[in-house]
Amino acid sequence: MRTLRLVVQYDGTGLYGFQRQKDPSRPTVQGLLEAALAGVLGEPTAATAAGRTDAGVHATGQVVHVRTAHTIPAQRLAAALNHRLPPSVRVVQAEEAPAGFHARRDATSRVYCYHLFLHRYPSAMLERFAWRIERPVDLGLMQALADQLPGRRRWDLFGSPLGAGQSPVRTLFGCRVDTMELGPGRGRLVRVCFEADAYLYRMVRRLIGALVQVGTGELLPAAVLGALAWADRGATGEQPGPPPKGWSPARAPAAPAAGLTLVHVNYAPAPCGWGCCGGILDTLLGVWLEWPRGCAR
Repeated sequence: MRTLRLVVQYDGTGLYGFQRQKDPSRPTVQGLLEAALAGVLGEPTAATAAGRTDAGVHATGQVVHVRTAHTIPAQRLAAALNHRLPPSVRVVQAEEAPAGFHARRDATSRVYCYHLFLHRYPSAMLERFAWRIERPVDLGLMQALADQLPGRRRWDLFGSPLGAGQSPVRTLFGCRVDTMELGPGRGRLVRVCFEADAYLYRMVRRLIGALVQVGTGELLPAAVLGALAWADRGATGEQPGPPPKGWSPARAPAAPAAGLTLVHVNYAPAPCGWGCCGGILDTLLGVWLEWPRGCAR
């Protein structure tokens, strides 16, 4: 039995996330991949991903493993699968992996990037991949808060575990805000990247909601920092007590899924850093050029 590692890109618009659904009328990345694999390999084949992205979320560096006894060369598998997949889902790399490789359990970190489009008017090209903000945003305040987010802590106020009884403690290795001017009168792109060992359900989108509300002046940074201090006590085993005043999950609703992209899955012992992200437009358009060279440090 062989283990193959695939790198998959997808435009999540119109898809119901990665994980297959019971309702066959709801297309998912996993469902489409497994149908394509069955057609190519001639047998039912499970596709296991490094991260179960939500409905509407995109990926330029999703990693999937499959196990099969079929002898098709790995370099031919990607083309064969792409012939059966819709244009919104593409396998951009296929290679042999060690027999015990597991895309999710072996991952040491995952990098997600969220795009904001700061402009008064909608864009025909960007609405699928970015959250448009019409109000002025103080990016300095956003970056100052982003610098204080990393750490190992409970993230209860920003998300929920995917399964009952699972720990809400995660390690956020880094958070970075990049900006790019699109030209006179054409607005600005803002990309916020996160790297963590794992994430709670909707954690990144709620963090984006908090960062944007701080940037627009709707939320004081002290309220978020108080929540982080509360979370730090819980992560060390102390009884954290009630959440701090002035903060509740409702204060930072989850940002729209369309702005979120899974960019990279790291399998090295140390965090990846930002070399894997490429430029803002590389991430936005799915032209992720760093994958063949690995993770830059």
